[in-house]
Amino acid sequence: MKHTLFPLLLMMLAIAPALPTKAQNKVTISINLSPEQIKSWAESGNPQAQHQLGSSYYYGENGFNQDYKKAFYWYNEAAKQNYSDAFCDLGNCYSHGLGVTQDISEAAYWFRKGAEAGDGNAQNNLGNCYVRGEGITQNNEKAFYWYNKAAGQNNIFGIYNLGYCYYTGRGTTQNYSLAAKYFREAAEEGMSLAQYYLGECYYYGRGVTQDYAEAVTWYRKAAEQNNADALFSLGYCYEHGQGVKEDYRESIQWYQKAANLGHKEAKEKIKEHDMIMYMFFGE
Repeated sequence: MKHTLFPLLLMMLAIAPALPTKAQNKVTISINLSPEQIKSWAESGNPQAQHQLGSSYYYGENGFNQDYKKAFYWYNEAAKQNYSDAFCDLGNCYSHGLGVTQDISEAAYWFRKGAEAGDGNAQNNLGNCYVRGEGITQNNEKAFYWYNKAAGQNNIFGIYNLGYCYYTGRGTTQNYSLAAKYFREAAEEGMSLAQYYLGECYYYGRGVTQDYAEAVTWYRKAAEQNNADALFSLGYCYEHGQGVKEDYRESIQWYQKAANLGHKEAKEKIKEHDMIMYMFFGE
């Protein structure tokens, strides 16, 4: 049997992170203006231009140099006018201390405003706050509720987190079939965490028919994105000939890649290999 899974230990590491709006592929309507026009419209009080100017400063694009303080200022100006697209971005600034003193309670406040306004990114991020107990009282059931809301809007991070809730029974009844379903949805969109956990589902036969070859397929996809757990799992499959032809040398290559990323079990595998090489070959 492969490495033991510790759901409670992995819980915090497995949460899909709170990312800036752009990184979460949020679709927004852009104002096709020159930098001077964007700034002029923002200064005149147009909330959409204020939000776009904030994003321009946040990412250092559209002719503006990256400046988190200015990004925060303009996101805040747009939020003052109840421009809901700015709520999640403002929350991210507070969450990461970008352009403003870090304040997780304030971050949770803005994520909630965005979530209640129907923003899928904010709903996912509010779910993360509830899981971690950041800025609000820790509550897995409420985390599940908001992940479910985000997933309902096809937010890839919400979909993955919903799957992880079902996988571990966090905030809901454990259900491997639903976990595999949501992991697949996110995995097919390219999320490495979902790809790894879909591989786990196939490896152990959780919610799907056990299939080592299919597990390897998904481990490999996640490994291509430098997911350390997937790299280790690929090494394990090659070492034991599960889903692939047994190949010890190939397994060591995957273990080494995982070890380079700090994977504890992979480091132990490399140590074992080095000891064997020393004992038999003096190397």
